[in-house]
Amino acid sequence: MLSQLTPSFNTALGSAYLGESLELLKIVPSNSKNLIISSPPFALYSKEIYGSRYVTWMLKYAEEFERILLPTGSLVLELGSTWFRDIPERSVHNYQLISKLCSQESWHLIQEFYWYNPNLLTTPNDWTEREYIRFNDSISIIWWLSRTTHPQVNTSHISQYRNSLTGKLSNLLLFDDVAEDAAYLSRCYKAGLEPQSNRFPSTFPDFFIRLLTKPNDTVLDPFAGSCTTGKVAESLGRKWICIEGKESSLNSGILRFDLV
Repeated sequence: MLSQLTPSFNTALGSAYLGESLELLKIVPSNSKNLIISSPPFALYSKEIYGSRYVTWMLKYAEEFERILLPTGSLVLELGSTWFRDIPERSVHNYQLISKLCSQESWHLIQEFYWYNPNLLTTPNDWTEREYIRFNDSISIIWWLSRTTHPQVNTSHISQYRNSLTGKLSNLLLFDDVAEDAAYLSRCYKAGLEPQSNRFPSTFPDFFIRLLTKPNDTVLDPFAGSCTTGKVAESLGRKWICIEGKESSLNSGILRFDLV
């Protein structure tokens, strides 16, 4: 049982564990979590390595996700985009993964969301800044899947999900996290610690935790980085588990909580 291991740190509502994610997931109890939300490591820039290999790698995690989630639970993934090195061609590994999950595995794609991020870095940039063959990415796709066609949705504050651009309930998302991110960076610098790179904004997990869970539900992030998901879950009165393979990330992640 994961709870029998010593966490890197813990709070009244959650715990952060250091270790290889897939191995730790195997000891998480079945049918125990309401939401799994994460941004797994993105694919590299090689046709030889990624595509089928990335899909095979993620399917191993998906097996554990399915076992761990409650029947009405949800899985939210930001898989990122990958452009192959040396050619202006985009990998379709994320679409291949979603297709396989929904056609060959027992997952249901509830909806994809489009996170508008004008600061999104697209590399290599030769094709956008020198050759002008393609455009820079400004959208990251977030995939919402579930074990059922009718997952749990918290509709008690549904009006808060109205998009500021359209005024409607929209799958175009605008995430801004300047204040929270600045506070995290300041704490890291004062403590002499390297901040976690490639952080997603706290408004990302905040949106989906509010939408897909209720107070006292449990949220799991298997690629937790500096525990943004755990911090947001804690602030919203949800239980949480964060798993991360890099000790330096958890060392900075503890600074998000009032523990030091």
